[in-house]
Amino acid sequence: MSKPIFFLSLVLLLIALSASCSPALLGGPTPTPDPCSPGEIEQYLDAIRDVSRRFDDALTLANSTPRMSLPPAIADLQTIRREAEDLEVPVCAVSAKNALVTYMNATIDGFIAFLSDEPDTKVNAAFKKANELSKDYLEAMLKLGESQ
Repeated sequence: MSKPIFFLSLVLLLIALSASCSPALLGGPTPTPDPCSPGEIEQYLDAIRDVSRRFDDALTLANSTPRMSLPPAIADLQTIRREAEDLEVPVCAVSAKNALVTYMNATIDGFIAFLSDEPDTKVNAAFKKANELSKDYLEAMLKLGESQ
């Protein structure tokens, strides 16, 4: 075998070997990042807060909307609620997300009861429940923030 062919074969062999080695094999196992570490959880908190703020803005508007004009406002609340449901969060943020969605559902139920001209006792009970659930959401967010 001539020297240039031997040298070229050796270089190709080294390239093939180095390409097949993963960084994990060279430097040991790579740690899996903790999705609930303080640095990682902040992005989920931001996403949850963003959806929550938009829901609060839509809620403020719905609260000042006449009964007959409520359907578009309710539709906006439902759209934002679906966004909250679709948020992908780590296991440590699931209770905060679920509390937010539950609060949103109760609020929407209150508006639908009002729109349907249900008795005031039923409408008031729905909004009272929503108010209690909003406190549960805030508590879950506080716990999540404290875990950082």
